Amino acid sequence: MGLSPQPYRLLDMTAMVEKTMEKVPFIEKPTLQQYFDSDGEARNFAASLINL
Repeated sequence: MGLSPQPYRLLDMTAMVEKTMEKVPFIEKPTLQQYFDSDGEARNFAASLINL
């Protein structure tokens, strides 16, 4: 993964992480597959926030 063409400040990153954590459901004791699925969902959502 390379650098984004748009610069983002640290505070922007913090807001993106917060929005992502609010969007993706928390699973108390995930299976390995649920962990991978949740990770993918979080990455896709975060990427959509910065239009990747």
